[in-house]
Amino acid sequence: MAIPLIKGKPISGKPLGIIFICIGVGILIIGFPNIKFSKESSHWPTTTGVVVLSEIKEYQSNRTDNFSGIVYGPHILYEYYLDDIKYLSDRYTFSPIRYGNPENVKKILDLFNTGEKITVYYNPKNPKISVLKSGTNISSYIIIFFGLVGISIGVTVILIKIK
Repeated sequence: MAIPLIKGKPISGKPLGIIFICIGVGILIIGFPNIKFSKESSHWPTTTGVVVLSEIKEYQSNRTDNFSGIVYGPHILYEYYLDDIKYLSDRYTFSPIRYGNPENVKKILDLFNTGEKITVYYNPKNPKISVLKSGTNISSYIIIFFGLVGISIGVTVILIKIK
């Protein structure tokens, strides 16, 4: 099995397997800290913050099927003070929230109107790290799944000789 990559030269076997393994490991390096912070955040102290901006943000999706290519997520900018130091953040949760329909995002944003007081969970070891929705959810683990799939494909490609 060969996959053309650059200038018509196919890449297969060991190099292709190594590429998949590296991509999988890279995804895991990103995913594990997200799960760690997600779990820890449910035990973090809280403070009161104020919503500075609440809007729907568009993102380009990399899907190639009949999907429109645009997904939507909440962008909630908020400020909070700890020991007379002002912090600014826009992290709603540690897992990215993306929907194909902006109405789904609007339901989240309806809870965070500009100027409203909100509860902010902050990392006591590094107060710059904060979140509005603490804890884990299924999307926290999806990135780990994709990392493991990448590693599995890479190992399989290396171990199996394809004619």
